[in-house]
Amino acid sequence: MNTRFFLHISLTFFILIHASCARVPDRMTAPAGHNTVETDMSCAYFYFLWGSHEAYQQHFHEALDAYQKALICDPDAEYIKAKIPLLYLKLDRPEKAIHLLQETVAQEPDNYESRLQLAEIYLHTRDIEQSINEYKKVLAARPDNEPIWIRLGILLTQQQQLTEARAVFTRQLERKPDSYFALLYLARIADMQKRIDDAERYYLKALSLNWSEDLTVELAEFYLTSKLSGKSLRFLQSGRQAESEDERIRLLRIQSLLAAEREKEAIDELNSNRAGTVSPEEQSFILSRLYLSNHNREKAIEQLKRLIGTDHNDRARYLLALIYYDSKQYALALQNLDPVVPNNDHFLERIALKTQIMQDQGHADEAAAVIQQYITDESTRHPHLYHIGASIEENQGNKNQVLNILEQGIRQFPDSDELLFDYGIQLEKSGRQEEALSVMEAILERTPDHAEALNFVGY
Repeated sequence: MNTRFFLHISLTFFILIHASCARVPDRMTAPAGHNTVETDMSCAYFYFLWGSHEAYQQHFHEALDAYQKALICDPDAEYIKAKIPLLYLKLDRPEKAIHLLQETVAQEPDNYESRLQLAEIYLHTRDIEQSINEYKKVLAARPDNEPIWIRLGILLTQQQQLTEARAVFTRQLERKPDSYFALLYLARIADMQKRIDDAERYYLKALSLNWSEDLTVELAEFYLTSKLSGKSLRFLQSGRQAESEDERIRLLRIQSLLAAEREKEAIDELNSNRAGTVSPEEQSFILSRLYLSNHNREKAIEQLKRLIGTDHNDRARYLLALIYYDSKQYALALQNLDPVVPNNDHFLERIALKTQIMQDQGHADEAAAVIQQYITDESTRHPHLYHIGASIEENQGNKNQVLNILEQGIRQFPDSDELLFDYGIQLEKSGRQEEALSVMEAILERTPDHAEALNFVGY
């Protein structure tokens, strides 16, 4: 929009406001003998339009001010009231949004839209139990709202309130036998409750209604975690699953063969449908990962040990260290991590794992010293090392030192959005909200699509 056109629009707005609403009344004076409060509809609508324009421009403070002025003109305007809680969310003030909506539903218990909005804001603030309570009240007034029933069931499942969630989805299935989401969540609930036959039945019914590669993967993984490798293999070798080119499904077939102790067939499957055969070294890496997925550590370790002393030594030893760390065999993990050679494969990952082991063993100061050694040396300095160092200090409760390390990193790597983002998060944790917001805005100036920064500022 060019400047002249914008000035023309602004002047038009100015004339309109003085013509229709020369002043913003606290209350319009009621005629004698009447208790009702008159409203100035044109004044309210002007400020509503102004607020909508400001909100569209992402000027949320100005939009809020305009909507509040609109409500002075017309205190009962529901279409204006509905906008204000959303603006408070944009301004990262969810407690104000919640307070307004609580007042509304207290005065108007049957206000369906406000109660639904309140439930969604509780969900936004991760107050899941309060969100569940509000959805239940919504359904008490609107029992035929099927999407809200599904949403309630999903939240109950997430909260591990499985008996109640199961009742919700069973109700949905009775009303609509082909409800895909009811079948899917009944399958997941049955899986969590170790009702294997029920889970299988619901999964297969859901798949028959809406076949997808994602659900195929979920069902195959269910079979494998339930120690039903034979069923997993038969399922993946039949129907549309057998024809799928999805790499996840192919790897699950290999994993099923390994679980059934059919390693030669697994290797044949691994080499199928490829431009060339997989090298023996890459086979070992893939097979070790699939053995781990089957919770067979010994076989995974056996595959990786074949690679010690080869050109793949560094990668194999790092993966061995991860396996030993996961089983709390710290000495073996450190043995496979050392020596940490700069610029070798997985150098940064090795440092992260080594310092984590040191912290787990109660040697946080030594871990911090290791990081300091690497960031002092220009040849090994890297942005991620500052992340690791800040994390070590945060785990020790050293808030000032966390900020200090990140500031050092930003001076060394001023173009690192991720260092700057971490710095903004730490500023917020220290109660320095305005500074944190400025940091996020600086990130967005140079990286407008930075998702985490966008989420932080509320776009």
